[in-house]
Amino acid sequence: MKPETLIIFDYSGTLSIEAVRFADEEPLVETLRETGLDALGIATADIFWRDIVNPTWAEGSLTSVGYASLMARRIREVFDPTVSQKTIADRTRDFVQRYFASSVVDRRWCPLITDLLGDPAVSVVVATDHYAEATDAVCRHLAACGVAGRAAAKSETPVDGQSIVVANSADMGSYKSQHVFWETIRTWYPLDEVCRIIAVDDFGFNESMGDAYAAAEKVATRTVETATVLTDVFGCLVDVVPFVAMAYDGVAPKEQLPSVEDVIAQVRGLWDGSYESRHCV
Repeated sequence: MKPETLIIFDYSGTLSIEAVRFADEEPLVETLRETGLDALGIATADIFWRDIVNPTWAEGSLTSVGYASLMARRIREVFDPTVSQKTIADRTRDFVQRYFASSVVDRRWCPLITDLLGDPAVSVVVATDHYAEATDAVCRHLAACGVAGRAAAKSETPVDGQSIVVANSADMGSYKSQHVFWETIRTWYPLDEVCRIIAVDDFGFNESMGDAYAAAEKVATRTVETATVLTDVFGCLVDVVPFVAMAYDGVAPKEQLPSVEDVIAQVRGLWDGSYESRHCV
């Protein structure tokens, strides 16, 4: 049976809130200190975002270079430390490993994901704009949730109830807001009979405010772009479930935001038909 429903989950900020919390100023600065990166010049959150992440994000999220390698390169370029390249590599690797180890799946999602994989009419894709190292990390964290994940790749094996496809921009060479990302997925897997899409994403809303990816104007644009692209590629209407689980000053009062349980209930309801579909596009 070919899948008729495609359910798409974002990772960082949606399935994994801890990935976002790692980047909050206090834990971020503490990790910079614990890994010795502060002594190499990255002593504050502002420096981390301004000099390390934001200038390298495009390369890091669209190529196989990797987060740790990019960070090490920027430290040598910007701060020119006197320590050895091995020391820089060891410390950046330690930092990146800690980040991905902390980026666990919120266990409240696990029962829903397990149920979705048990439905032969459903395909589940985790689509994430991320660094190259994220693919293996996401698969490990899905395994800890009790489900199998596999990297998106050209294959004769269909997306089925046995596993979740992890489509990472660094592997795909394109962002999930772009047509080519989804055209490639549709080509690689038998999704030609999909007639319904449910996309769950924070669209960058839950990211750290220091992260250029989270700029408010980009979040709104990304929401519309993603829904439009999915409609164009698959030829069906899309239900978008925004996941805005965190509040920042001036963005939204905490009490106005849905809980994780609210969002899970909405996704489950759209899937089983107990919630009325309200197509975004």
